[in-house]
Amino acid sequence: VTVVQGRGTVAYTPLEQYGSDNGTTDTRSDIYSFGATLYHLLAGEPPVDAKERFLRPGCLAPLRQINADVSPRVERTV
Repeated sequence: VTVVQGRGTVAYTPLEQYGSDNGTTDTRSDIYSFGATLYHLLAGEPPVDAKERFLRPGCLAPLRQINADVSPRVERTV
């Protein structure tokens, strides 16, 4: 398990927490982490971390590409 500044697991941590030492988070951080958790649950694998997605847009596989049982509506929501 990799920890970002002592505040979470990399795959579930929003980009704004990388390199920040002030520990400031808000509801958006929780929503991001919840979405990452749902992605992991439905895909069966953790999402690509936010830093990697920032550096390589498009590297996160669409949920339906991994799990065809996921509806388009759920995929959009996650």
